Amino acid sequence: MEKLWNQASVWIGLAGGFLAKRERLLTAAKRAADYLIAGAVPEGAALERFPRTYENGGEYGRFVGEEDRIMLCYPALCGRAFVHLFEATKDGKYLDAARRIAGTYIKLQGEDGTWFLLQNAVTGKEYAPNRLLPTDVLEFFEELHRVDGNDVYRRTADKVFAYIEKGPMSDWNWEGQFEDTRPSSVRWKNLTKHPACATAVYLLKRFPDDAVRLAQAEELVRFAEDQFVEWTAPYVGREETGDADDGSWDHFCLPHSRWMTPCALEQYYCYWPIDASAARLINTYLELWRTTRKHAYLAKARALGAAATRMQEPDGWINTWWIKGVERNDDRYHTWINCMLETALALSNLAKADKEEKTKTVICWGDSITEGMSMKAEDAYPSRLQGLLGEDYKVLNSGDGGENVVTIPARQGALPLKTAAAIAFAAGESKVQIGDGEDNGFRTDDGCRIKLTKPLGRDIPVNPVRIGDGSYRVLLDDFKWNTPGHPISYRLCIERADASAAKEIPAGTPVVFASSSAVKEAYCEVFLMGANGGWDNDIGKLIAGHRRMIARRGADRPYLVVVPYWGGITERQVADFKAAFGDHAVDFRAAAVACGLDPVSLMLRNRPDCHLNAAGYDFLAQQVHERGRALGYW
Repeated sequence: MEKLWNQASVWIGLAGGFLAKRERLLTAAKRAADYLIAGAVPEGAALERFPRTYENGGEYGRFVGEEDRIMLCYPALCGRAFVHLFEATKDGKYLDAARRIAGTYIKLQGEDGTWFLLQNAVTGKEYAPNRLLPTDVLEFFEELHRVDGNDVYRRTADKVFAYIEKGPMSDWNWEGQFEDTRPSSVRWKNLTKHPACATAVYLLKRFPDDAVRLAQAEELVRFAEDQFVEWTAPYVGREETGDADDGSWDHFCLPHSRWMTPCALEQYYCYWPIDASAARLINTYLELWRTTRKHAYLAKARALGAAATRMQEPDGWINTWWIKGVERNDDRYHTWINCMLETALALSNLAKADKEEKTKTVICWGDSITEGMSMKAEDAYPSRLQGLLGEDYKVLNSGDGGENVVTIPARQGALPLKTAAAIAFAAGESKVQIGDGEDNGFRTDDGCRIKLTKPLGRDIPVNPVRIGDGSYRVLLDDFKWNTPGHPISYRLCIERADASAAKEIPAGTPVVFASSSAVKEAYCEVFLMGANGGWDNDIGKLIAGHRRMIARRGADRPYLVVVPYWGGITERQVADFKAAFGDHAVDFRAAAVACGLDPVSLMLRNRPDCHLNAAGYDFLAQQVHERGRALGYW
């Protein structure tokens, strides 16, 4: 039973990567989930609705007659699996099962934010004074809040994280809590890297673009690597197996000749190389690589992944214990199917990362010129640029018509935003209006308004929007172009998923668009903006707006800037703009003249305009491509 919770979740993950076997994998996941739900603690018990940890005394028979003994990290792992299964199948019974588990956790949560590690399912009596290190519960509530949207789950998760931050993030007592290991009675005696790695990943996802949280995540991974990763075989003594007096296996008891490295060790009480421990480090290194793009993290993930492939047998089998000479039928070294599945999922994740590294993302930021006004999507210049670059590149169109030099940087994350006024939801109210086409209800730090337009980001959507600690969606209701007296009109609303209680968001609350995280994956950014104003015809302001966006990733990273070419731009302004960006500037008008073309012939309806016709988009894409090639970008 204690291994089944993980199999359901991993089968779901593998189903996403192995589409040919998707139905078989989902069938296996549903059978595992249905079995866990059917065997859950009955209603009315202290730990009602929790799936059980043990069946038939547990794997080693250590807990015969203690089937009511629940280790409180495992119901959360079941809950996460149920959430993922709901997303894969859309069967509401699995989401309901996850909600029931969450309800019991909320009922039992202590004032300190966590729970007892081990409790009796019927009476609730604790078996040991140890408090749960609740990283699995934190991940569960994060996932449930993402799918369900109920703010109760967010508040519960925040209390859990407060416990972790005050506890192990401060005193480094990352206690190993495994179903086959007795709780440690001495602090720091049995450490492990699993909860430290889980917390690092949480920090990266929960606090994007936060330098302090990133530094904390990297420090946690340094701890995990220092204590639990062996890159080369250590020179140690003779092999001794069996339990010591404290319930642990002797440390460093594996002879030098039998180490399979690199590898990751499980916990101090089992200081041996385990495949799932390597899988944990692979996934953690990959999250750090995706966040920082530091190649060392990807290299470390690959090294552990290569070790996993060396351990794999011709039929696909991977031993749990990465020890040379271990046979499948060796009773001393059980093979845990959940660990093998975790390794398969980590290798799948690594394969995706290899593809991500080889496929370079180019983001084109802009307004309706980039969006491709009056053109089919395939005729806009980003699509034409994709054709020129080929399959080794992924070009994203992030152009929204009508946006100015303030709004585009705000979508990209270069300009921090906040709410202009307090926002109040009444109980039962899921959507409220906070602005209109003239005043969106959001402000930059210096008080500037932004003007969002449809399609709200195209390939890089602004939704979901984080306002404070809550997740919302921005809606542009009654949207109309070219209304009398105004180019755009709409009602800007924000929508929440959980409308059960009244809620007020104070004025000045930070606002973060989902589109701001896209910069992390960008290899190169192309900027084209200014046709809709926002710079008061002051070329210095237009240059500053571009520089803010460039600085978001760093001026040492690949970028290109299209020189303004539309009517009203003076030769002096063009010269100043080109001087500011040097070789990174793409001068569309000058290139057309140099090719013997009348720039007007490349514009929509063959008349002076900022918008281009199909030939103009082709030409612009060619110029962006040639400038990038001259700079060695592709």
